[in-house]
Amino acid sequence: MTVVLWACDVEPHWASVAASLDHNRDERIGWLIVDDGSADRTGDLAEAWAETTDGAAVLHLDRRCGPIAARNVGLDGVHTRFVTFLDAPDYCAPGRMIALLGALEELDVAFVRTDHVQVRGSRRQVVRTPERRHGVPFASRSGVGDGTREAMVDYVAVWAGAYDLHRLGGASTFDEAVGSEAAWPWVWALHLTDTRYGVVSAPAYYRSPRTTGSEASAAQSLLPASRAIVELVRERASGPALRHAVHAICHRVARDALAAAPDDEDARRTLAGDLETLLEELPDSEVRWVLARMATVRTAALRALGVELPDYGELR
Repeated sequence: MTVVLWACDVEPHWASVAASLDHNRDERIGWLIVDDGSADRTGDLAEAWAETTDGAAVLHLDRRCGPIAARNVGLDGVHTRFVTFLDAPDYCAPGRMIALLGALEELDVAFVRTDHVQVRGSRRQVVRTPERRHGVPFASRSGVGDGTREAMVDYVAVWAGAYDLHRLGGASTFDEAVGSEAAWPWVWALHLTDTRYGVVSAPAYYRSPRTTGSEASAAQSLLPASRAIVELVRERASGPALRHAVHAICHRVARDALAAAPDDEDARRTLAGDLETLLEELPDSEVRWVLARMATVRTAALRALGVELPDYGELR
């Protein structure tokens, strides 16, 4: 299995990243570090680590591309059957990588997902997958919900898993045209394949706060990713999946509206524009069904964007 590690301006954190890599060394694990146009010594530090490690290589990008494009560059350089992702300055507990490989082989599935740990200063919070049954193979399409609750397609943490490139084929490539939110439809594409997946227990993945300028802007439009999801569903699935797509999209806009600072006019303007367009494009009956079951605090957040919502009172 190859670990595709995205790294951009993480020199201050490299010591902890390298320690995590050292604790996951194994003869069956290879490493492909993508230095995403770093302006600091990240690339040099990655090269120095790779020189001490069999099966490790570093790719240097001339300009910063972001994690989506960098992962695709890494995937192009992978020659193993299995792959997983690591985003520096995130780090992993010892033995995680070989455990993921073993889980893929034991369950004989196209991909596996795991819980992860969110790091906030000294606090650690375990984030569970929506599917709580571990060590059981499921049809990948069973991870698409029916709009009543969160489903596996809503667990967008692509680094919290490992993937069989032979079985997934083209579904393993991120659609860069979607932009920085491409991981969202990517997970949907995995679950709309005629394969199997599993949720497994493994040594922890620790998700660190983003400290570089690499994260998507708060004003990033959700329209490209939302449209990509709806297109995937209409091509490959049926009614319940479309309802869940509408559920996922409406709840995502509501969560982002709640998270946006009141004085962040750019973010709120973008969300309002997205919501207005989505209400025009998404099936009205499904939108009203979803809104009728949405928590009041979330529908209030949508209304606070200044966009008129369709009447759904009779569905309450």
